[in-house]
Amino acid sequence: MATELWERVLHQRGAATKMAVTDESVLVPERTRLVCLDPADGTLKWETRVGHWPDALLVVGPRVLVLSPGGVLHCLSRSTGAAHWRAELPPWARHLAVANGVALAGGWRGYTAQRAFDLADGRLRWQLPNPLLTHRPVAWAGGFLLGNGTRAWLIDPLTGREQQSWQLPEPLPDTDFQDLFTAVDADRCAVRCGTSGVALLQRDSPRAELLLTHDALLSYEPPLRTGAVVSAPRFYEELGLIASERDARNQRRSLRGGAAHLAEGR
Repeated sequence: MATELWERVLHQRGAATKMAVTDESVLVPERTRLVCLDPADGTLKWETRVGHWPDALLVVGPRVLVLSPGGVLHCLSRSTGAAHWRAELPPWARHLAVANGVALAGGWRGYTAQRAFDLADGRLRWQLPNPLLTHRPVAWAGGFLLGNGTRAWLIDPLTGREQQSWQLPEPLPDTDFQDLFTAVDADRCAVRCGTSGVALLQRDSPRAELLLTHDALLSYEPPLRTGAVVSAPRFYEELGLIASERDARNQRRSLRGGAAHLAEGR
């Protein structure tokens, strides 16, 4: 049975995408501030104002990135909360990801054009000329992976240029803030698609392979990965996993309560 070590009243409802936990700190919004708590006893280490209800929060090495709803990207010291830099963005940017020393913001619901900032000093590296509709980007294969409809594409963090694209077997689910991509390794990434499927993107193929399907709805969450196993939870069954695996004849078969075993390099 779990034992509660400490608690803190935050005065607002929390969200998994708006908090971050490391071995040294628990970072979470509290009203108009970002607070850093000691994970051992919950004591306050530092706090700083970042505005109401931050849209995104990322820890990148010794730095913390906070995207405020008013359109400000804050870069803070993880150890002290001191500001390194801040960048202005249009309201409703919301998406935030980091790859190769570049922070990417924007694209949520197609409201804003994506902008990329240098993680070291906050200078603008590039900006797309028009708003772009994409699901939440993730860092993968040295770039940013984006997706919309039946298409996923990888862009260069330093230039914003498209490097590779994939055709998905089914459209990406209509979610809002939910992640859909799960990196398997440098060459493979799993993605939720359709109502009951998980596809596998591979760097050496332009078409995504349907890894698993099920006759019941799958939760709108990124695929789960543990080692070489990829699985996906069903709606209303927190512990009910379904997946697929390849048999000796290289055929797919669906399993209830099973796991998708990914062969090395496949």
